[in-house]
Amino acid sequence: MIKLFVSDMDGTLLYNESNIHSRDISLENYEAVLKLHESGVRFMMASGRDHFYRLILEKQFGFQIDAIGMNGCNVVIDNEVLCDHGLTHQDTVDVLETLKNAPVEVNFLGINSNGDHVFQYVDREPYERFYELHKQGVFKYMSELPLTEWIKDESKPPFNKLVGLVRSVKERDILLDFFEKEYGDRLDVIYSGLENIELMPKGISKGNALLELMELKGYKPTEVAVIGDSMNDITMLQVTPYSFAMSHSDKIIKESAHYVVKSVAEAIEMVLKINKESE
Repeated sequence: MIKLFVSDMDGTLLYNESNIHSRDISLENYEAVLKLHESGVRFMMASGRDHFYRLILEKQFGFQIDAIGMNGCNVVIDNEVLCDHGLTHQDTVDVLETLKNAPVEVNFLGINSNGDHVFQYVDREPYERFYELHKQGVFKYMSELPLTEWIKDESKPPFNKLVGLVRSVKERDILLDFFEKEYGDRLDVIYSGLENIELMPKGISKGNALLELMELKGYKPTEVAVIGDSMNDITMLQVTPYSFAMSHSDKIIKESAHYVVKSVAEAIEMVLKINKESE
């Protein structure tokens, strides 16, 4: 019996095949999540976004939602923050110095567990786009200070991760390779979307966070289902036999999952069928 359903956000729950730039939950996925909740299966987000995004989901769905935030840096269960993993101050200083030699134009974003979002270039996109989302309530706080100024105050909480935002998959892959060569032995360098890479503390992942949650709550691998679409979801997909990859994912993502589906709604229908057959 599956008791917990864990979903990635961007490219997964928030994916709309007819409008890939949309960040709204489709009616199909919305109704499926409500149906899942009504069946008694617990719904949880696992995202590169900060854990405060769960509060937006709670308003939309009308029930309490747990969260794995920032790709495993934070785990929130019943509104209690169980962990808070972050980069060191020196990590950020060094990455910003390396940024001067980046092979493509990129804007770096630092995010911490307070929900602070701090860009290196406040006069370069996608700062304005993120600032508009902040005004809509998607992000808790957007700094008008650039990263280089922000980090001068060492009393501020460290960033959980740094995100490099570019304009294409090609640029993403070039940047991924560049930072992997520079920091691969010190930080985890991954991508979590079509146009961004992420620099994370070594060994922190959605998969490890999920394992920690499962141990705390007593879930067995066969009692958990997960779904995702990106490199940052691979460790999570490897935790349980009920793992779903989105059909638009890269080959390596689909090969890491046991099932491939077109939507979260399709995965939920399969979960509900599995539970019904196990009654």
